[in-house]
Amino acid sequence: MLATRIENAKICLRINYTSGTFNGLDAIFDSFSTNAKKNIHIDLQRVWQTYDEEGTPLGEEAIIFSNKCLDNGFNLLNPYVDSSKGCPCYADKIHFAHINFDGKIYKCTARNYEEINELGYIDENGIIQWDPKKLMPPHRKLSFENKTCINCKFLPVCLGPYFQKRYENRSHSSFCFINSYKVFFPEYIKLKYKQKFNNHKVENSPLL
Repeated sequence: MLATRIENAKICLRINYTSGTFNGLDAIFDSFSTNAKKNIHIDLQRVWQTYDEEGTPLGEEAIIFSNKCLDNGFNLLNPYVDSSKGCPCYADKIHFAHINFDGKIYKCTARNYEEINELGYIDENGIIQWDPKKLMPPHRKLSFENKTCINCKFLPVCLGPYFQKRYENRSHSSFCFINSYKVFFPEYIKLKYKQKFNNHKVENSPLL
């Protein structure tokens, strides 16, 4: 398989979850060899349609399963919050465009293809024509320009609300991305440490 045949492979295994879908997931631990696991990064993503129903994107079940993944030799891909990616979300990158089959342009890939989310279109010459009335307002007030974020100790890790949240809610003070994670932040730090520690042991193993 790719994880063992390609040197220094980095395979992303994305798992979309809700609070009730962790039962039975332990079976994946026996589905890969030890050599394959060290090159597989598990990406846990809560099904966004369940946010209102289940609340916080991060729950105790996800923490428990994340620890199991690390204990079984896997890595975690950007677990929960990670400033190393340089922006809150891939959609915040200026050249990122989500193109639908009909040529309409969006930013967020976790929203329906509704007119309110359309931000532009591809013209007959194949050039993206952005709608400045929709695109610009969310970018006029960045995280370091609003009071809620600049006074938050988590800003260097969180990087502030991402594009879609700014687009849907122009008032930064009425929501905070990191609020959902605060209660689990100590567990997040432990997961990051465990992953770094595990990788250090592997890199310095006398068997390599």
